[in-house]
Amino acid sequence: MPTGRKRYQHEGDPHFITFSSYRRQPYLSEPGAYSTLDQALEETRKRHSMEVHGYAFMPEHLHLLVSEPSQTVLADALQALRVEHLPPP
Repeated sequence: MPTGRKRYQHEGDPHFITFSSYRRQPYLSEPGAYSTLDQALEETRKRHSMEVHGYAFMPEHLHLLVSEPSQTVLADALQALRVEHLPPP
C-alpha cells in the first residue's frame, strides 16, 4: 500500500467493487456461469457475514455493492470468493 494512505474499514460500510475475468475473457457467458457465481456469492455472504446490496454480472466482469463483513475484512471475503469458488484460468 502506498505511504500516507489510510484504509478505513468499519463493519457495515458499503463498497462498490468491480473485477474482471482473466484477460477479460467472457467466461461468464458459459452455460450456468451466472447461477454458479450467484451461488458462490451467496455462500461467501453467509460465511463472512456481509450484506450484498446489489450486483451485476457481465460476460467478462462483475460489479458488487457490498457492506464490510462483520467477521473479517472485505479483501479476505473477496479473495475467498475468487479462490474458493471461481475456476482458475
